[in-house]
Amino acid sequence: MKEKKVPKVLIRILIVLAAIAVILSAAFLVIQKNPRAKMLINVIRFAAETLENPAYIAYDVDLKELCTEYINSDVDLSGQALINHVKEIGFSMSMDIDAERSFSQKRASADAALDVLFLSVGDVELYAEDKMAYMVAPMLSNLSYAFDTGINLFWKAPELSSDLDSKWFSDNKANILELTKEISIEENGDYVEDNGIKSIGYHVIIPEGSGGFIWELLSMDPPEHDVAFDIYLTPTCRVRRIVCDLSEVAEDSAIESSVVTLEGTDVGTLIWNVGLPDDETMEIKMVRNGEYTSANILDVSGTYNAKTGDVYTGKCSVSFDMKDNGTDLKVRDAEIYKNDKRLLSAQFEGSITKTKIDDDVFKGREDELYAIDIISWQRLRDDMEGFINDVMEEVKKRI
Repeated sequence: MKEKKVPKVLIRILIVLAAIAVILSAAFLVIQKNPRAKMLINVIRFAAETLENPAYIAYDVDLKELCTEYINSDVDLSGQALINHVKEIGFSMSMDIDAERSFSQKRASADAALDVLFLSVGDVELYAEDKMAYMVAPMLSNLSYAFDTGINLFWKAPELSSDLDSKWFSDNKANILELTKEISIEENGDYVEDNGIKSIGYHVIIPEGSGGFIWELLSMDPPEHDVAFDIYLTPTCRVRRIVCDLSEVAEDSAIESSVVTLEGTDVGTLIWNVGLPDDETMEIKMVRNGEYTSANILDVSGTYNAKTGDVYTGKCSVSFDMKDNGTDLKVRDAEIYKNDKRLLSAQFEGSITKTKIDDDVFKGREDELYAIDIISWQRLRDDMEGFINDVMEEVKKRI
């Protein structure tokens, strides 16, 4: 029987496919050895996929509007908080909150009126100016505190010159490509997550004078120094983690260190780690809940490790709906624990309204506030538990 020959066309196709496979394998190896190429591919994927993913922490949030019309403008906040499960108090409490913040005046004030059942217990007032924070409690014979945070409480957020969307990434392809050539990249170890996903870390330095298009986007003057951060990429060139050390920004404040981390498959988690005096630490975590597309929902949690060895934890779910004249805000399932013992649970519903504040936010009380003795972070921390106990005693008296 005569042996059948393989058609020459099929042989040629197999040869071409084999060649393509070799070329793709070689290209993949080149990419693996070239962090600049990995960085560029990651940017492309970020623009094409992450920005459209509801799990992305800034999904459906107008960053341009948030910075310009909220952070760098005047706003009012009003709403009501319901508080339950307070130690030694057998009744639920409500708190009517009215606050205003003027970016132009660099001042803010808030009044919280506490009610139990149908009885008015009293007010607690909060004020802020520049780096100072003040608290006055008329319900406790005008007990007052003043605290220098050392942080600019009215820091101006970048006013984006464009929406950070796929179009911006497309328009700046050439700039991004050029920047990947200018930056310094050094591999700095692997990162393995709890779920076993492994990524390779790179320490990135943007040299002074580079990345002008970024500062144009932020409407900021280019910094007169290098900008450094760490980024972690998977073997398939997807970002898993970005770490920025902002400790220099916190100099001369009660904060001794400050590190911000973005992480997750869709950059859906933001973590802020803070170092405090006396080796105390605090961590705040916000995770975008991607299961909802009709509302912006963040799951927020926090941990405070005190010098006493006590560990305070808290959690809540925050939803917000940005509208033309303001934002509806809801806080659900808020709970605070001390060493796994619940101290209270709460919820809040209110709104943030865009406005123009012409009147003095302090209502002429600045001399009174400036006369309050300034206390240290340690004193504020140590006195706070006693202050809360005094408030609870006053509540029980009124009941």
